[in-house]
Amino acid sequence: MKIAIFRTDNSFLKVGQYNCQEIGLGKALLDSGHQVFLVLLKPTQNGKFYPDCIKHENKEIKIIQVEHTQIPILDYPLLKGIRHVFEMIKPDLCHINEESCPATIQVAYHANVNKIPIVIYHGMYLTPNSRIRQLYEKVHHYCFRPWLRKNVKYLFAKTSRAHRYLLDRDYSNSSVLPVGLDISCFESRTLSDDFSEPNLVGRLNVIYVGVFEKRRNINFLLEIAKCYPDRDVNFIFVGEGPEFEATKLVVKENGLENVILTGVLDQSQLSYFYKNASLFFLASDYEIFGMVYLEAMFFGLPVVTNLNAGSEDLISSENGRLMNSLDSKLWIEAIIEQLNSIDDEMRNKIKNKFKKRYTWDKISIKYISVIESKVSNT
Repeated sequence: MKIAIFRTDNSFLKVGQYNCQEIGLGKALLDSGHQVFLVLLKPTQNGKFYPDCIKHENKEIKIIQVEHTQIPILDYPLLKGIRHVFEMIKPDLCHINEESCPATIQVAYHANVNKIPIVIYHGMYLTPNSRIRQLYEKVHHYCFRPWLRKNVKYLFAKTSRAHRYLLDRDYSNSSVLPVGLDISCFESRTLSDDFSEPNLVGRLNVIYVGVFEKRRNINFLLEIAKCYPDRDVNFIFVGEGPEFEATKLVVKENGLENVILTGVLDQSQLSYFYKNASLFFLASDYEIFGMVYLEAMFFGLPVVTNLNAGSEDLISSENGRLMNSLDSKLWIEAIIEQLNSIDDEMRNKIKNKFKKRYTWDKISIKYISVIESKVSNT
């Protein structure tokens, strides 16, 4: 089968630095004998570009880039030259991410014109809170959603909350298919000679990985580090973003010597920190899935996090604690509890939970099974 996967997110995809869902699924589909084309929005920033393909063993995911423009105020992309993309690829299946954006309508329309089955892999579970996005949601619901319900063959929801979102919008042809993790990103990697690793030996290490932005509540996590009673516990923050400079200032002004800010790391460096960590924590208000939860599970780390769509499905008493509020005292108690209980047996249980459910090879088997039973025969 020739499968075209459209990634209509207008953010630049750092191939090799980011555990991309489309690439992980694509590799697994290649291993199953399918051809995969990944359609990306052409970067608009100077100096940023995508390769022509992504190598995987003796196969490759071919990358097709399309021009796009941003809808003013709404800030959704509109794609250019989609008809040419379909003429060039001639796919047997069109895979689109997210149900409720203009680019999805564009791609689905051209797929339908070419009589190509459409599947959507959906993660959003809340209506955006900005007025313009809420207005678009109403337009989408009354003008476009009836057409999508009629013409989209199947919808995969990344989480239970995303599935409820689809059911509430009368999509009966849907089911939950969780996101997987591309573990090859962490395997057979060596640290570069210029990487200066901090001394993490002999101390417990609590790690955060992600963008430094408001919805991630970085200041709250810093408050935990500030109030934590054991100063021999490191709090490691990996990543950068809009709140990074402010975070550095907070660390400096409060003399938080137990906080390590690493900046952005490549996968080999990130692997080093995960391997030397004892616990992962995240206090994000909104997570469509949360790839970092899977990364933590892969390395056998318990997770302390607040309730969101990803954590609701992934985290239980077997592999961490779900918190109902941003109360630093309660979080510290939960972290201490988890650090006191972590041992090799617990780590292995967490790793086994991941291996049984969340590798792309297992998820791709379910994906193809649904395609063959629900899509190909209709």
